[in-house]
Amino acid sequence: MDSAIREVCDAAAAKNLALLPGAEEEITNAGIDTWTLALERHYNRHETGATIMYNTYQAYLKSTPGKLAHHLADAQKHGYTLGVKLVRGAYLSSEPKSQVFPTKAETDRVYNSLAESLLRRRHGAVLRPVPGAGNDSSSFPHVALVLATHNAESVRRAQEIRNRQVAAAEPRVALAYAQLMGMADEVGCELVRAGKVAAAEQAARGVYGPLWRTVDVPRAYKCLCWGTAGECLQFLLRRAAENKDAAARTATTRRAMAGEIKRRVRVALRLAS
Repeated sequence: MDSAIREVCDAAAAKNLALLPGAEEEITNAGIDTWTLALERHYNRHETGATIMYNTYQAYLKSTPGKLAHHLADAQKHGYTLGVKLVRGAYLSSEPKSQVFPTKAETDRVYNSLAESLLRRRHGAVLRPVPGAGNDSSSFPHVALVLATHNAESVRRAQEIRNRQVAAAEPRVALAYAQLMGMADEVGCELVRAGKVAAAEQAARGVYGPLWRTVDVPRAYKCLCWGTAGECLQFLLRRAAENKDAAARTATTRRAMAGEIKRRVRVALRLAS
């Protein structure tokens, strides 16, 4: 099994592609963590400049801030980039209640705080350093971050941090946003639009223009489940459980879609005239 896994990793590394294994229920995550960290130590070396392997961290678990802090310390000690895919979590109905935060508001707070600490490369109120570790960017390892979320507020907060970092010419971690295909498309489309606008502005001003460091150009991806219905069923059921609050976002999505339709009609009318 190990040779097969490393064969997949070697193929991904040859094409500079990232691998993002998903987390499972907490009772099985210790084994997944051991496996992914060992692969990160090998494939995410600073010398290569690539981040091939990521691990998934579920913000609704009370253990996640401490686990992430220890993994950051391991990356700092062994000199590799820690690949972090940050999610809220998909097993709320089956996890012991004592292991998860009691409210969605608390999970949101933890998610946003962890994201901010990783983006700024410094510890905070939620992500505390392990004993003996420093508390500044020099003691914080290299990080590559994927914010896997349908939450517009989390995305907005992250982009505000990124734009401030760009304006101040501060170093930034590698960042991407990820969502499920067909869900919260208004969030993903807004990121794509912002990226196109930012890229166009920077191209027009030129790399050496006085205002070229004004906005971050976000990268947004959609996760597509590929296979037969039987092969994909368990994945889809977990995603449905994870996104039970999707109905609450329907009104926001509907307003966003209506606004986009109006925008396209206005553009079409201007072209026709």
